[in-house]
Amino acid sequence: MEIIHNWLDIADRFHQQNLLLGNGASIAIDKCFQYDSLLDEARSKSYITTSVDDVFTRFAVADFELVLRRLWQAKEVNSAFSLPAGPIEQGYKDVQDALINTVQNSHVSYTDAEPHFPILEAFLKRFDTVLSLNYDLTLYWATQTANRTLGRWFVDCFVSGYFDDDWSRFKQAYGASGRTLCFYPHGNLIFYRYGFSNERKISTGVSDNLLDAIFHEWKVNGKAPLFVSEAY
Repeated sequence: MEIIHNWLDIADRFHQQNLLLGNGASIAIDKCFQYDSLLDEARSKSYITTSVDDVFTRFAVADFELVLRRLWQAKEVNSAFSLPAGPIEQGYKDVQDALINTVQNSHVSYTDAEPHFPILEAFLKRFDTVLSLNYDLTLYWATQTANRTLGRWFVDCFVSGYFDDDWSRFKQAYGASGRTLCFYPHGNLIFYRYGFSNERKISTGVSDNLLDAIFHEWKVNGKAPLFVSEAY
């Protein structure tokens, strides 16, 4: 018979080098993340129009970032051949609007998530590396809030908005008594895509202002989000 142990009962048996966080970590902070997929949530809130739903069906995916990237590529091809963007550009905007509306109405606020941060800080700082598969901001908020008192303990290896490929140099503690590297292999709301394969990080504090800055980059500045919103 399988036995599920409480982590605190078995923690001393493991060398705590790496931690992988799935959606359960976000759900533990707020039940607002308790849905099968972001696309399902968008459908349930009626943010998905028939034309947008047809785009997802045609591509046979449920990942907003992937659909937006393919529509952006289609716009670039049209532009290269001097073809009018027309329906492609409208489709991109419709998918983008559906994503913005869904995240705005489903993401927990910084204020509501903040009471969980001290517990997260105490747990996460035990590990050398934390990898999050979640698109939401809870891990980023928690680690950056912790850094206000810990110093530069939690580091995501981005410098001036760009990811440093020589990330191993950040392993050494600097500006704090310890160091935990945080990675987002599935992307995150704090990242956006520009061009075909480049990424940048949005950074405007760690409060609800960060969510506002993200939506501004998406809606006003036309930045394409960089995160996987659906597991395959």
